[in-house]
Amino acid sequence: MKTFKFFCLLTILIFVESCNNPSVNEQTNNAPDISSKNYVSTAVLMNDWDCPDNIDFPAIDIKSWNQVPIVNGRLPTYEETQNGTALLYIDKNVNPDLQEAKPYDMMLPKLAYFTNPRTKKEEIVIVIQIVEFTNFIWVGFRYLTGGNGASKFKEFRFLSDSEVENAVK
Repeated sequence: MKTFKFFCLLTILIFVESCNNPSVNEQTNNAPDISSKNYVSTAVLMNDWDCPDNIDFPAIDIKSWNQVPIVNGRLPTYEETQNGTALLYIDKNVNPDLQEAKPYDMMLPKLAYFTNPRTKKEEIVIVIQIVEFTNFIWVGFRYLTGGNGASKFKEFRFLSDSEVENAVK
């Protein structure tokens, strides 16, 4: 029950841009139209999402993985979630209880192994954002083949320096 309450709290407090541009449904006071795959969520916690076809995040040559735009040392602005620099926007003005949300203490970007939910195969992704809450750590990433996604921190295994060297060869 404690976990459920935590997720309900996050449901109200987190704004996430997911696949492509937001779609707005004017019949519901500009609430997002979640009937399509293109949506912005202000009321739904999506701790896992997978958008391999998001054209706003093109394929990346692994040799230039460390040059993708990211934000380090702070939470991103809304504009940075719109321009592809970040995926997860935390609007602390919506609810003061989110004041504990902070960037995870790790220099980004990072390469990590992640099991693709579609193929069920482990692949290398570029982690571009990590947000830490009191009891939850959320990771935003880019696929090398294009697109993006988000999942729980425990779903990733970060590559060591020697693994990065081997992957980039």
